[in-house]
Amino acid sequence: MAEVLSPETTPPASKIPESKETLTRSLDDLLERYLHLLDQHQKLQQDLNSSVNDSLPSFSALEPTASDFTPALKIDDLNTGTLPKEDAGDTKPTFEEADKASGTSIDPLKWFGILVPPALRASQSSFKSAVVDVVPALASLSNQMGEIEIEVRRARKRLRKMN
Repeated sequence: MAEVLSPETTPPASKIPESKETLTRSLDDLLERYLHLLDQHQKLQQDLNSSVNDSLPSFSALEPTASDFTPALKIDDLNTGTLPKEDAGDTKPTFEEADKASGTSIDPLKWFGILVPPALRASQSSFKSAVVDVVPALASLSNQMGEIEIEVRRARKRLRKMN
């Protein structure tokens, strides 16, 4: 979906010439690369927002009906006035553990059987594209921006020492 361009690598601080003009030029280059990464970061955030917003109207189309809910109490429990008790040591398996044990798919849409609403499929594909494509790219860009911020601070510190 979104392509992340990696910034040019900068030479280590020990290899950068120590004249004021070259330090100023290298600081300008660092800031220019940071602004380029910031622009990409903002575009990816817009992509993420649109992916999430595209999936939310699909959820609103999925109005639950009365048959979608199972009662928490059985009629016998209501007649006797007792509530079901849960054993404190009884742990319930997670969805992934249950899927592995039963040999079924991890895809939650398959839990609904064959007749999965199209709105639910659209929501799932929007969220998948956001999680698989956009979020890792955002994380990568944030990491690169952090590294450049550190380099900018170091360059500014060297410039202050020269003045």
